Amino acid sequence: MTDGMNRIKSRDNRDKRVELLQRYARTHFPAVKYMEYAVTVETYTLSKANNLVMNVDGCIGSLFLDLLSSCAMFTQQEIDEIIDIGYLNGLFVLARSIGLIGYDFFPAGHCESHGANQFSFANFPFKCQCLLGSA
Repeated sequence: MTDGMNRIKSRDNRDKRVELLQRYARTHFPAVKYMEYAVTVETYTLSKANNLVMNVDGCIGSLFLDLLSSCAMFTQQEIDEIIDIGYLNGLFVLARSIGLIGYDFFPAGHCESHGANQFSFANFPFKCQCLLGSA
C-alpha cells in the first residue's frame, strides 16, 4: 500500500513533516550527520527527477541514527546491534499499523458525524535525556 507521496511531492512541494523534523533536529539535536547525508542524497536524486524528495520515513530513519550516535548512551557495538536487529523497521511497522487501525475504525466522515470533540488523544510529555543534555 502506497500513500502516493512520490506523485504529489516535488522539489517545489516538499513534505512539511520532513521540513519540520529537519528544522527541529538542526536546532535541538547534538549532531545531524546522518540527516545531512540524507539531504545530500536527496540533492543528488533531485538532479535526476523533480519528484525524488526525501520522504518522512527516510527523515525519521536518519534522525534515529543521529540520536543513537550523538547521545553517548550507546556504544558503537550496541548501535550496530540495534540496526541489525531491525528496530527501525519495527518503528515503521508500528506507525503503519496505527494508521491502518485508525483507517478501519474511523472511516472518512465518521469523526465529523460524531463531533470532533468526542475524540481526544492523551498528551504524554516526551523528554529524551540526550536532547536535554543530561545522561
